[in-house]
Amino acid sequence: MNKNTIPSSADVVIAGAGLGGLVCGIELQRHGLNVCIFEKKHIAGGYAHLFKRKDYVFDVSLHHLGGLGEGDMTYKVLQPLGILEKLEYRKKENLFSARYPDFDVNIPNDKSEIIEYLSKMFPHERENIRKYFEVMTVLKKHVTSPVIYGDFSTPPDQLLSYKYIDSTFADLTNEFITDSKLKAVLQQMWNYLGLPPELATANYSACIFASGFIEGAYHVKGGGTAITNALVERFEELGGSIFYRNGVKKIIVENNSVRGVELEKGEYIATKQVVSNASPYDTFFNMMDENVISKVFKTRLNQMEISNSLHAMYIGLKCTPSSIGIPVNNFFYNHQYDYTKAYRDCMSGYTDKTDWCCTNSELEETLIAPQGGGILSFAELTSPGNWLTDSEENYENAKHRLKDILLDKYDACFPGLKENAEVVILGTPRTMKRYSSNPLGAVYGLAQTVQQSNNRRLGNRTPIAGLTLTGSWTQAGGGYEGTMMTGLKSAHVLLNGMQMNWLSLGEYANKKEIKKEPDSLQKEIEKSGYKMYSLPAIVYPDDTNYLGKATETAFLRFFDRGRVALIEQSAELNALKDELSKYFVHVYKFVMDLEDSEGVGKPLSILTGYRKTTSHRASVDQIICNADNKILSKALFEIVFVKIGGELVELPEVYKFYDQLPFTVSKPALPKVLINKNTDFKCISEFYVYYEDTDAQGIVYNVSYTKYCQKTLFNFRKEILGDRDFDRLKTKRIEIRFLNSANMSETILVKALPRTIDENNFVVDFIVENKATKATLTEVSIEYLYK
Repeated sequence: MNKNTIPSSADVVIAGAGLGGLVCGIELQRHGLNVCIFEKKHIAGGYAHLFKRKDYVFDVSLHHLGGLGEGDMTYKVLQPLGILEKLEYRKKENLFSARYPDFDVNIPNDKSEIIEYLSKMFPHERENIRKYFEVMTVLKKHVTSPVIYGDFSTPPDQLLSYKYIDSTFADLTNEFITDSKLKAVLQQMWNYLGLPPELATANYSACIFASGFIEGAYHVKGGGTAITNALVERFEELGGSIFYRNGVKKIIVENNSVRGVELEKGEYIATKQVVSNASPYDTFFNMMDENVISKVFKTRLNQMEISNSLHAMYIGLKCTPSSIGIPVNNFFYNHQYDYTKAYRDCMSGYTDKTDWCCTNSELEETLIAPQGGGILSFAELTSPGNWLTDSEENYENAKHRLKDILLDKYDACFPGLKENAEVVILGTPRTMKRYSSNPLGAVYGLAQTVQQSNNRRLGNRTPIAGLTLTGSWTQAGGGYEGTMMTGLKSAHVLLNGMQMNWLSLGEYANKKEIKKEPDSLQKEIEKSGYKMYSLPAIVYPDDTNYLGKATETAFLRFFDRGRVALIEQSAELNALKDELSKYFVHVYKFVMDLEDSEGVGKPLSILTGYRKTTSHRASVDQIICNADNKILSKALFEIVFVKIGGELVELPEVYKFYDQLPFTVSKPALPKVLINKNTDFKCISEFYVYYEDTDAQGIVYNVSYTKYCQKTLFNFRKEILGDRDFDRLKTKRIEIRFLNSANMSETILVKALPRTIDENNFVVDFIVENKATKATLTEVSIEYLYK
């Protein structure tokens, strides 16, 4: 095929040639898939490129690249893919310089030297510094190893990242360090993740910290463009095709599965796999039909917090930067030690006193300046403000005023800067949005808050079969290192979905082998006259326990998806689409039997039907089966339709409700025991309700209640199980009755009372209460088998 000829079909289409999309494409090509990347701009790389003004060449975004030492994270991503050999790089002279209200630092670029340097400055913290660096080293490894190696062998509760999953960077640092000035130095690179330590998640912040303080900062010859060019070259060497100025306009979806894409110039490409390197907001709101994604999913996406943008100033000097006192490499200027206040100043637009970072590339051959001149780039956080909505005239006036303010501020620190400035280019949130298409001009994807970090962050997989996300908006996060790691992770998610085994890093496939899925159980059930809707699902690593098997909470999430999909499809078929916005579907009771499970990468089918039980109530009947038609779990969910004001809605007659259930839950309900608030509970756990524990209305949903109960059992495993091994427990049945709602930011108590059925079976009854109001929220009974 001619390289410039757009094919009629492809194994995988990638929308966008950012770093995540390019790494994903390389990994998929390595596995023998035929991949095409379509980029709407004239160049690849997103923020990773150079630009020229007059005789000065500037790097858009690369301050340094971490993890390039042998055995470090970036090395482990790039070297086995054949990319590292295409780059020239060296370790920088220092990590960064910084100025604080009453002292300066010049941090070395070596872990041992940094520890010694800081220990001399803060001798009373010497031992704490050593422990802090040890923890950060292990923490980054625990965060990144599952992505790089697919290593899920360590039980989650034994990972250090599990310990700090609900912690901020400030919480983590405060555990080891007491000196406020030392904290400021150790947390200085908070600018690179867009949130102050008091708001940023500990796990992601540890990765940023370790990238510099532990693994070291590297200069890449050619800057961001060199990295992009190496990725493009490797992708094409492996047989991939990349097309410019012709992005993906629309993702074609039928029956909840990808069927192809339409390009901006009108071509149609048939494919069953699409990887979107665009923002999720572009992907789900602009690149597919409105009814493809559920309103619940869209609502939750709209509730997520987008990261901040930047003011970026690029200056070409007539003199060398060092001649006017500007330190080589990265320099941070801090007006105060309180980074939360510094962040608020940035968000409030107090530009004359906001903190900033400067990169002096004087010793780097990449960024070209006339003889005797120099290149500088300045950056500081900002909110979108009015930058995106102002008229062109108002925007240009505001940009001119900002340029003067920033130049005066930087010149006050480095006298002579203004008079030697030959070229001054200012980038605003409007600039960032224009060149990246990111909503609000975001530069870090979704904000790395505790509430939407780790597995609470947007995952690579989506509710649509065959659609995968990559890039800074997904779980590995932003920055060069994080974004490239998302490319690797999204490729593995897609390969799991296609039932393809991962090749060892460094190996290459000669051909692809994709298993053929057998027929579904759906046809067999429909012989009874009971229509069931089938929704495909895949078991992903974050759905599994330490044994690699899908958990009961994963099955509950699958059941939820099937239930929502059926209701929305029924509304669509019966012209009731607008009715869905007028009421909510509430689950008031359910029972679920678990018969077996499946491992990572296995395809499942979620079969869902419903029966009318009264004029206002219905029973949703569901089955999860595997590719061999084996039933893994069965469930009955009793639901009501409720208006926004709380009034019950009579079931619409146009819905097709069936009278007879085509299958039975395996046994009668568990025998009940009388428990109430006066019961003497010995096992009580307390939980705070986070964003990810709730539905679109901010109300705790069944998956979270089950999770709370299972965590309570784990917390009191010694009291309940005695000397028996917790790992040998298997959940057989879950029954839940909902009484009152719990909301985000509330604290709940989970009280457990175990009872024995026989030698190998026991039941734990749970009462879930609102800690503040004492109201009973939910009654739960879970039956366990001790194997």
